[in-house]
Amino acid sequence: LELRVGPQGVFVEGQARHPVSSLEQTLELLELGARNRTVGAHEMNALSSRSHLVVTLELTTTSSSDSNSEGALLAGAEVLKSRLQLIDLAGSGGGGG
Repeated sequence: LELRVGPQGVFVEGQARHPVSSLEQTLELLELGARNRTVGAHEMNALSSRSHLVVTLELTTTSSSDSNSEGALLAGAEVLKSRLQLIDLAGSGGGGG
């Protein structure tokens, strides 16, 4: 991973941000990422990862009573945000039993 420093802080060169609004869109992007990974065999693992994968899921939710008929948030609306980071480092998979 190539780390860079920019106006908004440290970032990973080549990273992409893909806003989604459904589980199906999320799964499509995860499948795309899995297809683009590099794997290789070694003694303990036939499908050992040879590339890093970092997925950050940022979830935002509001109550439907906090928005108007067009979906715009009303003043004072409660917004809940969560962040989940999934990280798989190349070659970190153990082949234990």
